[in-house]
Amino acid sequence: HAVGDTLLLAGTATDGVYRWADAGEEWAKIGGLAGSILSLAVDDAGIWALRVQTAFENQIRRWNGSSWQTLALPHPRGRVLLSDGDIWVAGEFRTETMSRRSGRAFLARREGESWQDWITDEQLMYTVDGLAFGPDGALWLGSRTGDAVARRDQDGWFNIHELATVENDSLGLFAGNDGLHGPNILSLTVRENGEVWFGQFTKGVIRYTPAGAGGQPAEDFDHLTAENCALSSDRVGGIVQHPAGPLLFLTDGDGADVLLQPDSWSDPGVWLQVPTEVPGLGGGLVRDAAVARPDVIWFAVQDVGIVRWDINGLSLGPEDGLTWLDTGDDFWHAPITSIPGAIYEVTGTSCLAIAADGSIWAGGGSGVVQFSFDVAFGQPTLLQNFWEKGDTFAVGLLTNTVNDLVLDGNGHLWVAMDAGLNRIRTVDGTVTIDAYTDLVSFFDYSFGLLYATTIITGLPGGANMELAADSRNPRLLVGADNGAALLTILAEAEPPGTGDSRSWFVYPNPFDPPEDEGDRQHQLKVGGLGADSTGGVEFLAAGDRVEIFNLEGQLVARATEGVAIDEVWNGRNREGRKASTGLYVVVIRIGGEARAVPLAVVDSPDH
Repeated sequence: HAVGDTLLLAGTATDGVYRWADAGEEWAKIGGLAGSILSLAVDDAGIWALRVQTAFENQIRRWNGSSWQTLALPHPRGRVLLSDGDIWVAGEFRTETMSRRSGRAFLARREGESWQDWITDEQLMYTVDGLAFGPDGALWLGSRTGDAVARRDQDGWFNIHELATVENDSLGLFAGNDGLHGPNILSLTVRENGEVWFGQFTKGVIRYTPAGAGGQPAEDFDHLTAENCALSSDRVGGIVQHPAGPLLFLTDGDGADVLLQPDSWSDPGVWLQVPTEVPGLGGGLVRDAAVARPDVIWFAVQDVGIVRWDINGLSLGPEDGLTWLDTGDDFWHAPITSIPGAIYEVTGTSCLAIAADGSIWAGGGSGVVQFSFDVAFGQPTLLQNFWEKGDTFAVGLLTNTVNDLVLDGNGHLWVAMDAGLNRIRTVDGTVTIDAYTDLVSFFDYSFGLLYATTIITGLPGGANMELAADSRNPRLLVGADNGAALLTILAEAEPPGTGDSRSWFVYPNPFDPPEDEGDRQHQLKVGGLGADSTGGVEFLAAGDRVEIFNLEGQLVARATEGVAIDEVWNGRNREGRKASTGLYVVVIRIGGEARAVPLAVVDSPDH
């Protein structure tokens, strides 16, 4: 095409590329190219078309004015083209060992007759369930859909996504029944020696030893199944570490197994099958387990109730050696099937946590209870009871299902629910329940009728399924339908703000991002922070932040400590691209107070 020529092109689903001709007011096909066109771009070299070649490979064709030339893509799954002086292509990078859900993104720029490309270094999963902190502070995440196990540390992401070719004789994950990815990773734990243990539901358990862990020279995988060891069932839905070193495997229908010496897992003599009859777990799905003290473990068993196991019996205490293999002195209390005053069916308990005073937190349905237990009489006593918030002034939880519980270093209880997170804390005898949710859930659950918009925060979205607390640092890890989030917890409860956050606003609104992202005069500003409210804030302090979300709940940008309040956003997203025209939500958190305000982003042609 000639300089100054205006093209209107159409890429069709079956018949190649067409150009609109003003003279005849009709579409004319360009060359003999056929097939489905995914994307088009134009530069001085001609018209570029990204075309579907096969179900697994696309190709680039370039029209030079007389014919279509075939060019190689940097990776076969290119999806979109862009021309801004250079030709760019982006798409999915996936090897034969990656599932469709775990492919990475790639971006490439045309340089002469070759490509320079970049491949994202990030987690290879969308839904996160099993998760844990490693002894070195690294984050470990497991995919609920069985695509990968990921590690995140200061060096970035490391992903395990390959499939084992021969179970217990090769490296990688269990394959599904169809030979592809699939068995769910529902629980994950990391031992002090760095070993990572995770279950793939219906297939078994994997012990992954990174290179260097426990003196291991190279990474190694052990695949534990009901066929090659004393594991009762491959349907493992939970893994719990005992502080003395053993691992508990919780199954769907076959009770629980205790692996006393994880390093000797192939020896049947180091396994203990917890009885499934009464006295014992009573059968059924073991949903969770919590260690109250070395010799006492609580279990949540679906349709059975909450079960207490005293490993040493009533005659010995926690200071005595654990008599794991001497089952004759075990004492099993009758399952707790009801707690007077509890607001949900105790037989539906799905998660447990042990408070510092030895009391038990239990969650199920849409409620949580805290109770003490009289060992002599085998009776529970209700201490606290919380359920769905009923009105603006009530102390209550978010809505829908309770999925997990964990206590942080402050002794506060965190509750993972379908609709978000709650933190239950008691300060000077007053119970406060903090709520956190994502933007989409805020509107989907009509939380505007009960809460201020300040409960909107950077959660991934979807149901929040699992929690993990870091025993060494004030951090909390959340696994959800749409990813994971890492929370930093203040050592003390956040102090109440002294100002009136209702006066806070952002301006200009509508906001027309400057063409020059370094233009400090035309950036988004925070207003209403007068001397009476915040002492005349000029810069964000430690713990302060301003976050911009789109209406899908995705974090677009964030300003933190040290940023001037009159330069909180230059209108670019986290990839450095100018934000699209539309509505956004700005969440301002300053001095312990928070406010969410709407923002319209426009693109003025005169700017």
